[in-house]
Amino acid sequence: MNEKGFSLVELAIGLVIIGLILAGIVKGQELIFNAKMKSMYNAQKEVAAAAYTRYNRYQEYLGDDNTVTTIWPGTFNGNGDGLIAGGIIGIGAAPGAMFTCTAATDSESYALWQRLRLAGLISGTDTIGAARLNPTQAYGGTIGVANVAVNDIMINWIPNDRKP
Repeated sequence: MNEKGFSLVELAIGLVIIGLILAGIVKGQELIFNAKMKSMYNAQKEVAAAAYTRYNRYQEYLGDDNTVTTIWPGTFNGNGDGLIAGGIIGIGAAPGAMFTCTAATDSESYALWQRLRLAGLISGTDTIGAARLNPTQAYGGTIGVANVAVNDIMINWIPNDRKP
């Protein structure tokens, strides 16, 4: 006999192999997604830990410290009110401003990054101007800091930009 084509067993084996490959791809994408989410979460927690480490030591947030120029000349003093101004309300009130800090901007939320780097609490350059840039996270976005009213209570807030 000279039959051409595939038997049902061969077709079934082929479909099983294709199914296993597709399942592996989907699982791999899920693992990558979970790893990025965990990395973003950990980056946010590192920033919070650094800010609270500074607060526990000196009872002032680094962006809000009104005596910082005695420690690091070339920076500027915050107002010492306990809130990190800028971003949502205050100096940098433009939507999303807390995520786009620039080297030349004088705002407490931008200065926080510079001072955390100068204190060695987060990584990155400690050059006076460049240190004001936001740290990045796994999805290519940045981490911001600002204060916001929640149920008429002002709080400091550490959000992420460009998360899924």
